Amino acid sequence: MKKTANVSQPTPTQNSPIDATREDHKITMSLKAELKKNVSELYRFRSLLDRISEGIILIELDSKIVLDINSSACSILDIDKDSIIKKNAFEIFRRLGFPFFEFVFEELQKNRKTSETYANYQPLNRKKIYLDFTISLDTLSEIKYAIILIKDVSRIILSENNVRNSRTNLQATIENSMDAIWALDTNFNLLTMNKSFKDYFWSIAKHDINIGDNVVEHLSESQKSRWIELYNRALTPEFFSIEEIIFIGLKKQFYEISFNPIIVKNIPNGVSVQSRNITEKKLAEKSLVESEFRFRTMIETAPIGAIVTRNGKIIYNNKAFLNLFGYSNYSDIKNKSAVEFIHEDFRNKVKELFEPKNNDDFVSGYETIGLRSDGSTVHIQLDSNNIQLNDGMAQLVYITNITQQKETLRILESAKNEAQKSEMLKTEFIAQMSHEIRTPINTILSFIGLIKEDIQNSIDVDLFDSFVIINNASKRIIRTIDLILNMSEIQTGTYLPKLKKCNLYNDILLEVISEFHNAAYEKGLELRVENNCNNCKLKVDEYTMTQVFANLIDNAIKYSQHGKITVVINQDANNKFYVEVKDTGIGMSKKYLQNLFKPFSQEYGGYTRTYEGNGLGLALVKKYCEINMADISVKSKKGKGTTFTVSFRNNLTYL
Repeated sequence: MKKTANVSQPTPTQNSPIDATREDHKITMSLKAELKKNVSELYRFRSLLDRISEGIILIELDSKIVLDINSSACSILDIDKDSIIKKNAFEIFRRLGFPFFEFVFEELQKNRKTSETYANYQPLNRKKIYLDFTISLDTLSEIKYAIILIKDVSRIILSENNVRNSRTNLQATIENSMDAIWALDTNFNLLTMNKSFKDYFWSIAKHDINIGDNVVEHLSESQKSRWIELYNRALTPEFFSIEEIIFIGLKKQFYEISFNPIIVKNIPNGVSVQSRNITEKKLAEKSLVESEFRFRTMIETAPIGAIVTRNGKIIYNNKAFLNLFGYSNYSDIKNKSAVEFIHEDFRNKVKELFEPKNNDDFVSGYETIGLRSDGSTVHIQLDSNNIQLNDGMAQLVYITNITQQKETLRILESAKNEAQKSEMLKTEFIAQMSHEIRTPINTILSFIGLIKEDIQNSIDVDLFDSFVIINNASKRIIRTIDLILNMSEIQTGTYLPKLKKCNLYNDILLEVISEFHNAAYEKGLELRVENNCNNCKLKVDEYTMTQVFANLIDNAIKYSQHGKITVVINQDANNKFYVEVKDTGIGMSKKYLQNLFKPFSQEYGGYTRTYEGNGLGLALVKKYCEINMADISVKSKKGKGTTFTVSFRNNLTYL
C-alpha cells in the first residue's frame, strides 16, 4: 500500500472521527504540523475512502485505538461508526466474533508482512456472510498504524461451493449412471470411467480394465481395428453416434454409442464416449411399427368404411369407404369435407356432434342418412374417437352400412304386428271355442238334471247311475277344456297374475277342501286339513294357488280307493311356509317320477288305462308354483301312497 505520509488528523472544526481521537491520544507535534500543511490532501483522501466498496479500518498500533472506519466497513459489519471510533480495536473484534485479530497483529509486528485471512460473520438479523481481511502495517510521522481492508466475498465463496457441489453431483451422476461412460487420451489410454463401463467392457472384451489401461489392447483383432477407427474419427474432431449389437449370453442387446472429442486450446486432446442400452426402445419401436402395420392392415381390409379427419377434412380413407359411397379412388373425394357424405337434412346435426370438445370425446352408434355419389341415400351408423397422430390430434370415424339391418328390422316389426294379430285371433278363437263347447254341455247338464228330477222315483238303479255317468262325463269335458285354456295362457305368456294378500288356510285351502268334500265322501275317503301355523297370510295369486291345491287334492282322491287324504300347513325354522298333501293311494314308481311334471305324461297310457286324465294337471301345477315363487316336490312309494310338498320361498308376511 502506498504510504500516506501527508494524511493526518483533520482540524477540530471538521468534526471528523480522527479529530476526536486527538483528545484521547497525545499525537506528536510533527504529525500536527503535517496535518495543517496538507488539509486539502486529507479531504481528497477522505472522499476517496468513503467512495470505495471495500471496507477500510485504520488502527493506531501502540494504543490499539480505532482511528477511522469508512462507510463500506460499517455496512459490511452492520455496525455504527460512532460505536467503534476511539474504542479498543481488539475488544471490538472480539465482540464481533474475530478473537484471532490480536494474534494476527502480533505476528505482523514480528514479521512486518501483510496478512490475509478469511472469516464468516453473521450480523444481527442478517444471514451469514463470508469476509476477506487483508491487514497491512505502515508508519506515518513515526506513528505506527494498521490498515484493515475488508471484502465481502460471500458470492465468491457460495459460487465456489455451488461449483464444488455441482462437480460432486455430476461425478455421482456419472458414476451411478446406467450408461457406460469413459474417456481416453489420444493414445487410447483410459482417463476416467464409471461403474457401468466395467460391465460394458467385460461384455465386449471379456476382460477387466483399470484407469491408465489401453482400452484397445484387450480387444480381439477385428474389434481392435474397428474401435481404433471410431476413436480416430472422433479425434478428427467429429461428434457422431452409432448403434451396436452385442450378445450378452444368448440375449441380443442394442446399444447407442456417442463419441465426443475433448478439445483443449482448439486441439483434440482425447475422446469421451457414452454407451446406452436401447434394447427396450428398439423393441418398442419394432412393436410400434408392427402395431401400426396391423392397424393399417386391419383398417384397409375392414368390411366397414373408415376415415381419419382433422378440422372436418378427410386425411385418410379406406377402400370400403369408397365402395360404400360409390367412388372408385381417392382422387374422387380429395378436398371433400366429411359432412358432404351426409344427407343435407342431417349435416348440421352431424357436424355439431362430431366436433370434439376434448381428447376423451367419442361418438357411439349414431344413425343417420348418407349421401352416395349418384345421389342415392344409404342408412349408416357412425362411431368415432380421437386419436393421436405424429402431427397432432385427429378423429377416427367408422361408417357402417345398416340399410339391410333397417330393412330386416322393418320386416321383423311387420312380422311382429302380424304375430300379435294372429295371437289376438287365437285368443279370440279359444275363447269362442270354450264358449261354444261349454254352452251346449251346460245346457245338456241342465236338462239332464230336470229329467232326473222328474223320473228319479220311477226308474231303476241302473238308469239312475246313467245320470251320474252323464254328469261326470260332462264335468270331465269342461275340466279338460279349462286345462287346455290354462296351459295355452301359460305357454303364450298371456296370463297375468294378480298378487294380493290372502290367508292360505282360510281363503284357499278351506275353500278347496269344501269343494272336494263330497267327492271324497262318495269314495269313502277321509279328507281333512291340519293348520300348524298361527298366521297363514302371504302374497300370492289366489286363482293359480287355488288351482294348485285343487289339482293335488283331485288327484289324491282319484288315485286312492281307501284310507284318507290329509292336507297339512307347516312352518320351518326360517319362518317359511310349506304345505303337504298326503294320500294313501296307489303311489308311483321311481321311474315315472322323473316325468311327473311334463305335459301329457301319465304312468299308464292307452285306451285301457284305469284312470282318466290328460296329463296336463301336474304340468300346470308346476307352472303355477313358479308364478307364486314356490317349489313343488314329491315322495311316493308304489302301493303306499304319495306326498306332494309345496314350499314357498318368501318369508312369512305378517299382516
